[in-house]
Amino acid sequence: MKEDLLYFVWKNHCFPTSLQTTDQQALTIFNTGFRNERAGADFEMVKIQIDGVQWVGNVEIHTKASDWEAHQHHKNEHYQNVILHVVWEADKVIFNAEKKRIPTLELKNYVPPQILEKYKILMRQTAQIPCEKYFPEVPSLLKTNMIDTALVQKLEKKAHKLKDTLIQTQYDWEYTTYTVLMRNFGFANNAEPMEQLAQRLPLKHIQKHTDQPFQVEALLLGMAGFLQDKNNKNEPEYLQKLQKEYQFLAHKYDLSGKELNPLIWQTGRIRPANAPKLRLAQIATLFCQIPHFFSFCLHTEIPEFLKKIQITPSSFWQQNHAAHKLGKESQMNILINTIIPILVLYADEKQEEHYKEKALQMLEQLPKEENSLTKIWLNIGLKPKNAAESQGLIEWYKNFCQPKKCATCKIGAHLLKNTNPL
Repeated sequence: MKEDLLYFVWKNHCFPTSLQTTDQQALTIFNTGFRNERAGADFEMVKIQIDGVQWVGNVEIHTKASDWEAHQHHKNEHYQNVILHVVWEADKVIFNAEKKRIPTLELKNYVPPQILEKYKILMRQTAQIPCEKYFPEVPSLLKTNMIDTALVQKLEKKAHKLKDTLIQTQYDWEYTTYTVLMRNFGFANNAEPMEQLAQRLPLKHIQKHTDQPFQVEALLLGMAGFLQDKNNKNEPEYLQKLQKEYQFLAHKYDLSGKELNPLIWQTGRIRPANAPKLRLAQIATLFCQIPHFFSFCLHTEIPEFLKKIQITPSSFWQQNHAAHKLGKESQMNILINTIIPILVLYADEKQEEHYKEKALQMLEQLPKEENSLTKIWLNIGLKPKNAAESQGLIEWYKNFCQPKKCATCKIGAHLLKNTNPL
């Protein structure tokens, strides 16, 4: 038994009106509440009646009652307002932090057998999309709604991950954006070194020199550890000049000795376009074109974004690197993994929904992604029209279909609730 089925049963009130707790008290459910996605119990604002007394509070759901202690809820203040523990199997009496017994509802004798049978059928499917054979029967509007739901979930998750960075920078939005942008510019191979570089090289030092791209290059490459070799006579003259410039700036800003070890950068088995030195030269150009990147995110529309991020680094890099321009894939990376999550986080923090709407509109204006995951959906008739839909489909597959969380998916819930057999 999986908890996602229990969430479905609880949320959709798939049990009789006449219930009893495990200690034989009469139980009536007036309102199953709202799913809580934050820390704490699974459902909030639940309204119930136990033995004639009405309660409003939270509900926690587990497969077994003993999971309460296994998850340390009996020591957690976030679970103090739990008024009912809903479980499949009541294998233990549980108490809150104040040693008060929490009423328990055991569901295994109340769930309709047809729901259990349908759920078992879905769990037995071997197709990449468990409901694939039933998909044509599902209303198109429901499919569209699920794509939207998955997309919003993905954006919220990305924004939530950025919250830690925002806290670490003491709510400095420009510095947070700088850190996130640097990490994403490293792609999979050099994301960690790029983030470390952002932590060691203060943004304010870069911003003081954005009218001099050569100096910004020197700061980035120098702090990355690529300008440390004192015996650099065999290096191109341009890199020798960068090293001399970095030595001056490092002394000015007290950066000497804080450089990264160049060995932490991955340079082998990566495409020329992802070479770390080239990436640093590109982002130097980007910082010079857009010194205040967060403010730019808030007040710029897609056409201007695309125009500004079509960057080409200085002539040395153009002459020495075949793939010197920032490609479309990299441009999409900046938009999807930096700008859009930052806008969603800002909307959540400031309670200004129009920034979230702007993020969604941006995705709708970007071209769809084509990869192995979107191809899975193409095979069953779902063709994304833009990046918003392809991102939604990717999230749908990764977080619902692949782990077989059918009961929390709108399509799976539709099939479970439908009176027709599978």
